[in-house]
Parts: sequence; structure tokens; C-alpha cells
Amino acid sequence: MPEPFLKDALRYREQDKFKSTMTSTLLKTSARSPLNAPTIRHFPNGLTVIAEHLPVDAVNLSVWLNLGSAVEPDDINGMAHFLEHMIFKGTPSIPSGEFERAIEQRGAVTNAATSQDYTNYYITTAPKDFAELAPLQVDVLLNASIPDDAFDRERLVVLEEIRRSEDNPRRRTYQRSMELAFEVLPYKRPVLGPTAVIEQLTAQQMRDFHSSRYQPGAMTAVAVGNLPVDQLIEIVADSFAAKSTAQNNKINVPAVGNFHPESQILNYGQESPFTETVRREFVDSALQQARLIVMWRVPGFMEMSETYALDVLATILGSRPHNSLGSGFARRKRASFVNFGQQHDSATRRRILNFRSTTDRKLGCSGSCDRPTHPHSPNRTGDRCRNFPHPHSSSKSVYLW
Repeated sequence: MPEPFLKDALRYREQDKFKSTMTSTLLKTSARSPLNAPTIRHFPNGLTVIAEHLPVDAVNLSVWLNLGSAVEPDDINGMAHFLEHMIFKGTPSIPSGEFERAIEQRGAVTNAATSQDYTNYYITTAPKDFAELAPLQVDVLLNASIPDDAFDRERLVVLEEIRRSEDNPRRRTYQRSMELAFEVLPYKRPVLGPTAVIEQLTAQQMRDFHSSRYQPGAMTAVAVGNLPVDQLIEIVADSFAAKSTAQNNKINVPAVGNFHPESQILNYGQESPFTETVRREFVDSALQQARLIVMWRVPGFMEMSETYALDVLATILGSRPHNSLGSGFARRKRASFVNFGQQHDSATRRRILNFRSTTDRKLGCSGSCDRPTHPHSPNRTGDRCRNFPHPHSSSKSVYLW
């Protein structure tokens, strides 16, 4: 075995020993509360609470909403993300900025994120502060004021975020890949929304959107940390009960059993399987590196047993630089970044397996694309791919260089 590979093998063997020791230590210290054994409770208002005791000096409350950009109509695309910003602008009982101030004073942290299928808010705090801070998080979620002046100011922040996203080559390539992969479903739209739509949204539209969507029936609250499970569940459930205002109770929302925001995606119809190799190329002379994304449509949630091997494959091929593809590209000085991953869509329950790489612009994409010959890429053979993707695997790819 060559010396460099021998050193790598020894290093990874030592890392595996450390991981085994670390895992054993965790299992020993948590014998009275086994890992990955959560308690799940469903409440009459539709709220689902998942709780687990972990022997760490912290508690995390993460609230997941069954709501993302995929359920937005085209004329308000970007509303879910914009609303995520406005959630922190105060409630009738919490002035703007007070929630963050209360979190920081106790050394806790909070953040949020919006995707196609979910919106997520979390706090991480010391166990002794959880009973005080959890109700504040629930209050800002259920009772956001969304004042007109704050809405107009935050719109400028969101528009700047869109401009920065469009100025990011990685994000541009990803967005173009989604537009290519999805011809029917709204996953082809940006989570942030287009500038033209954000500019015409109104505060009242957002208040209506919030009041109809931010309901317990669309929420799952996950509480994990160093408190008894029953106490975690009680604090979360009591917070939702106390912060559900009379105003919210007057809203005519669908019955809990029928409230499934993701079902609206089904109105778009089904995506067809990839039947041929399709490729799109975009040229940007300002870039110093080329970027390639290749996608295959693969089994999803409806064929769950068939997805496990794909997860293992994605990990082996490219999740870390020393794995198969990462090492191969690095040794050939072809790529500075290589990654394999999967993305599912909740409508068709099918997945996209994607390969991403970043390489020096003058090197091209290492024989992996089907574009016409380029003078800086002497191994190009015309408009069919040579090495990747396999000719028998229908795929779609986006190349930005």
C-alpha cells in the first residue's frame, strides 16, 4: 500500500476507535434514558409534541410547521420566508426586540429557517430557564403582530437577501437545477420568492396568511434536554394552551383532522420520470470556478426500503473529501468540492439524487458533461457525456462556468 494511503488508513482507524469509545461513553451515561427513544403526544388542538430526556446541560425546543414555499400560490411566492422574518417583530404582549433580549440575557440562542416543505423555529437554553423561555417562543409564533411599519422595513431586508442569493454562484446553480428537475411541482420556485412578488406583498396579506397557517394543527414541537420527559411535554403543552389567544380562536380554520397544508401541492399534478439525459449550460465570465450539478430521479417515501442503499451510496461517494469521489477528484486536481445528496418532494414522495462539484474553470467538468467542445477542455467529445452520468441513467444536469 502506498505510504500516503497507509497513513490515511491508520488515521481513519484511530478516528473509528475514538468514535467507538465516544459512542460507548454516551450509551453508558444515558443508560437510564436510552438515546433515540422519544415520547410522542397528540393533543386535541392538533399539536404534536415529541420529547426526550438527554443527559446534557441544555434543553432545545424546536417547532416545525408543516408549511413552506411549496404550498404558496405563485402570487405570494416567498411569503412563508418573509413571515419567518416578521415573527420576531413582536406580539401584543411582547414588544419588538424583547424576545431576543430575553433569550440573550439568559445565554440562550434562537434561530429559524424556511424551506420548501417546512418552517422551523428553535431555542436552546439552560434547563432552569426553559419553563420561562418556552412560552415566549410559542407567543411569538402564535400571536405575531406584523405591524405595517415593521413590515415595510423588513421587506427591504428580504429584498437584499434575494439580491445576495442571486449574486451567489452556488445558489444560482442550485436554483437552476431545481427549475430543470421540476417541471410541474412548485419546488422549481425559489424559497425566497422573486423580487417582483415580494415588492407587491402587503402586511394584511401576511396577517391573513399567518392567522390561517400558524395553527397548532400544523405544528410539531420537539423538546429534548436535561429535564424529565413529562415536564418537557407539560411546559410545551401549557405554553400553547396559554398563548392561544381569543383572536386566534375566532379564526375559521379547517378542522384539525383535515388541516394538511402539503396536500395543496397535489393540485399541481405529478412529475414524470426522467426519460433522457438533459443538460443546461450557463456561462458567467466573472467566475473563476465551474460548477456542476447532476440529478437523477430515484425512489422516495413510497418505496422507503429502496432508499437506504441510496443514502449509503451518497455517503460513500461524496459526503466527505476523503470518500470515493472526493478523493478521486482531489488527486486529479479536478475539484475543490464534491458532494452527493438526496432531496425529496412531499407531493410525489419521490427523491432527487444529486451530484455537485466545483472545479477550476479552465479544467471544465472532468468529462462529466455533454456540451460542445470547449478550447479549455481538450477531453470534450461533443454533445454526449463520456464518463458521468452513465448513458443508461436518465439524468438532468446544470453546468455554470
